Amino acid sequence: MKDNKFGKEIFEKIEENKIKPKPKWEFLLKNYLMWVFGVLSLVIGSLAVSVIIYMLRHNDWEVYENVTNSLLEFILVTLPYFWLVILALFILVADYNLKHTKKGYKYNLSLVIAVSLGVNVVFGGLLYNFGIGEAIDDIFGENAPFYREIINRRVPLWDHPEEGRLMGKIIEIESIDKFTIQDFKQGNWMVDAEDARTMPIIKIKIGEDVRIIGEPFADHQIKAYIIMPIGPGRGFLKRMPPIIEREMIQICPENSEFLCPEIMVQ
Repeated sequence: MKDNKFGKEIFEKIEENKIKPKPKWEFLLKNYLMWVFGVLSLVIGSLAVSVIIYMLRHNDWEVYENVTNSLLEFILVTLPYFWLVILALFILVADYNLKHTKKGYKYNLSLVIAVSLGVNVVFGGLLYNFGIGEAIDDIFGENAPFYREIINRRVPLWDHPEEGRLMGKIIEIESIDKFTIQDFKQGNWMVDAEDARTMPIIKIKIGEDVRIIGEPFADHQIKAYIIMPIGPGRGFLKRMPPIIEREMIQICPENSEFLCPEIMVQ
């Protein structure tokens, strides 16, 4: 008797509020959209992982003592926090979307996080091998606001020529061991590279982006100990004004086996 009364009350409530059942296609569409957004979240997470791998692989571990006081400080300063946050955020988004799919309620959070992280690491590694992480960092470096303040905190570490860390473009070359670098603040620094260890990938030429580890010895002059490529953050240097093109000549003995630098004609 009570069941009949309860059922009657429900039908009366439905008629009173003019409640209509939702069509099946709405449930199916919602389910498909949740899967689409879940997969999209995994894709974005994998892209974030590819950038994280790129930044960690090129994080100057071999010269950390020249940059900070300890390895722990170096790790805390240079960790790619921005991309780690993006990764964590989209793992949670993937979990949310999965939970709202059909039968998604069966999966607990820890399982979804573990699977999502595993998928992100595998596909992020593949994307890194194809140069995607490097390309993303270049794009963000060239265009994203607050890049050096938030996205890549590694860049400001190399903006301290007074401490022997310099990053910029080669704008003038006097000889193979003496050239001028323009830094972020449009300051020009004469580099004495006579005793420097230059990494093989570096070419001493006009427009080359380089980093210097050395020691300042006079006003806007620095003695270089190590000359390194830019790595993560090189896109940021594209924001600097272009170098004025001037006539170039090469100074080099005939039949020389060494790299001949380009010299500006004054």
